[in-house]
Order: sequence, then structure tokens, then C-alpha cells
Amino acid sequence: MGDQCVNIAKLLPITGYDAPVDDEILAVVEKMGALARSEVSQAKQAFLLREVGLAEDLVRQDAAINGLNRVVFQRAVEVGTDPDRREWAMTMMLVARALERIGDNAVDVGEQVAFVVSGLFREFSDASRP
Repeated sequence: MGDQCVNIAKLLPITGYDAPVDDEILAVVEKMGALARSEVSQAKQAFLLREVGLAEDLVRQDAAINGLNRVVFQRAVEVGTDPDRREWAMTMMLVARALERIGDNAVDVGEQVAFVVSGLFREFSDASRP
């Protein structure tokens, strides 16, 4: 998760000082950030309490982040023909992907919580199915 935060920190200066911002993309990325923060907090709490139900609920939150990641991608494709605006949108797509990966990592922590509690490893969701 820390590596993904570093990736985001490296990407933001690329957007430039006065980038042509798309408000829809920005709002979705901000919402993804809030959800990722919530998911990480919940994963920490599940680990602290050894609470499998709390860990399993991470899948629900992760689904929301995954959906928002697709919204950012679609909007980036539609953002227009201005090269600077498209470059900004592509950079935000990379930021969204990093946030989506943080959510995935939180689910991984949840899976480890279930393992610690039960002694059996199982994936909470099947990545091969949408």
C-alpha cells in the first residue's frame, strides 16, 4: 500500500501547476481516496480485533472502488481531444489504478485475518470473475 502511495506522489507533479482539470474525474478520484482510506482503516480494525466478519465486508467496499476505477477510465477516454487535458486524464487514470490496488491490498489483509482466526486460507472473491 505504501508503494502505491509513493506512485501517486510521483504522479501528481506530472500533472503540472495549472493542469486542465476535469471535475468529474477529480470528484471520482477523491471519492476513491476516501473509500480506500476507509477500507484500510477497516482492515486494520479487523486485524486488531481478529474479526472475520469485518474482514469479509472489505469485499463490499472494494467493489465500490473497482466500479469507480472503471468510471475514471471511461471518462478519461471521453475527455476530449486537447492533448494537455488527455494527458492529465491519463495521469488521473494511473492515480485511480493505484487507489484501486490499495483496496485490493486491504482485502488481502482481510483474507490474512480470516486465516489467522481459522487456520484456513480462502480468497474472499474470485478475481477471474467480474
